[in-house]
Amino acid sequence: MFARTLAGYHREVTTTPAAASGHAIRTLQQRKLQLIRQHRAEQQRLVRELQAGLAQIDQLMAEAADGSLALPCLVSPVTSPGTAVYHSKDQPCGWVWIHSLDAFEECPEHDALQRHPTRCTACDWKTAATTYAHNNAQGS
Repeated sequence: MFARTLAGYHREVTTTPAAASGHAIRTLQQRKLQLIRQHRAEQQRLVRELQAGLAQIDQLMAEAADGSLALPCLVSPVTSPGTAVYHSKDQPCGWVWIHSLDAFEECPEHDALQRHPTRCTACDWKTAATTYAHNNAQGS
């Protein structure tokens, strides 16, 4: 179809006076711009589709990492009131920074659960799970 259209424009350009030639050129320029716009719109749609697919996979990876109980955690070596939680190693809350990383022991979440009953609600566990999933995937 496109080749036929161009052939028609070619006949029009070669068989009409100079004034009509300008119209044919403008028509071809408009067609060229239309093709560029269509291509760009398709590329943008494909990029959005790719980004959505990657975001969905990242979410599933984070959920898998979060459910594995292998996330690196920080636990206090001494248990006292107020230390009945364990913290994220990758995305710790301010409490960890105030008390220094040296005040905590690192272990996987499975081991942390044996010593402290719950996760710290101030730590960013979602980001920690995403970080862990990406780091774990890099090592595979």
